[in-house]
Amino acid sequence: MLKRILVPLDGSELAERVLVYVRGLLLHQDAEITLLHVLKRLPGTDYRDQGGLSAEDAKLHLERLQREWSEQGARVRVA
Repeated sequence: MLKRILVPLDGSELAERVLVYVRGLLLHQDAEITLLHVLKRLPGTDYRDQGGLSAEDAKLHLERLQREWSEQGARVRVA
């Protein structure tokens, strides 16, 4: 029985695909989900220069997902 599911995201479409499978797991498990956005940054560059989300955009994205999933009854944390 799963108690916690950690979902690392980086703002890419590829990473977002895992959310479909996580939703499927929730149909059979009462687990707490932690959505984690990993910011990649090379020294001397901006996050957006590397195709990723800014820290603020990542936060807003995670909060939107948290709100949507919570409304559907999931227990969701963001980091």
